[in-house]
Amino acid sequence: MAEPYVDHLFPTFVVGSLPRPQWVRDVIDDRRSGRLTEREADLLLNSAVPSAIRLQERAGVDFISDGEWRRESYVKVFSDHVGGFRRDAIKRHGPAGPLEPAVTEPLQATRPF
Repeated sequence: MAEPYVDHLFPTFVVGSLPRPQWVRDVIDDRRSGRLTEREADLLLNSAVPSAIRLQERAGVDFISDGEWRRESYVKVFSDHVGGFRRDAIKRHGPAGPLEPAVTEPLQATRPF
């Protein structure tokens, strides 16, 4: 892949996930809880990506990404590919927050990323 041409000293890019609108967070929560299938959620989240791209283009970001709007969290993506995690081990954002994976056994690669 060719590097984009940048003609200024400090090229910009989003580090981590681009902040998500509420409806994108709702789709991710619905997928997590089983109210949406993976396929249904993927179709909705795929339609959100052009908006994430346009936001970055309008802001003048040099290196554009999909905003990471499809994924639930980095830890979940990692834990889906590495053995040693318990899927719903800890609460995030207090007692009502979603459950997150946590390491409970020695880590070992199970699938390629």
